[in-house]
Amino acid sequence: MKFKILIFILINMYCFKTFSQYISDLECLIIIDDNIIPDIREVYLRNASGEDIKLDYKTGRLKLAEKTKNEFCQISQEITLSINYLRSCPDNEQLIYHIKLDSKLLCQDYLVLRIYNFDLYKKGFYTKKGFGYEYESPLKSELLPKTYNKKILNRCRGNTPHR
Repeated sequence: MKFKILIFILINMYCFKTFSQYISDLECLIIIDDNIIPDIREVYLRNASGEDIKLDYKTGRLKLAEKTKNEFCQISQEITLSINYLRSCPDNEQLIYHIKLDSKLLCQDYLVLRIYNFDLYKKGFYTKKGFGYEYESPLKSELLPKTYNKKILNRCRGNTPHR
């Protein structure tokens, strides 16, 4: 009987160790319109060859396979992070964001991604997507898109536009 229990314990330890080697966590916070979003439906990652990889996102943590993470860390390439989100206010509206990032961002300690919908500011920002985003990581930070209407930009900063 002791032998069976010992075998059972060894098998469970091996399975747990093997499983833990294949999953990697990235501290990732996704903020949409200044709200931390706990209920994102799906998160996908598309690599340069067009392959879609489904990721598991829980608030503050993005899980991906260790093998996938290692591939992205070795070669810097452009990846697309696709986020499927259901916005409940004012109406139930499904929003899908496709965000182009550098694959090296997945190798960092953390990633903070802020997404802004431009429903109210369609004439103030140059974007066909209808949204902009910014991200922060130890590697770099970036803000997209840039404003093209200087009057709106100056009004937001509290300055009066020059005429």
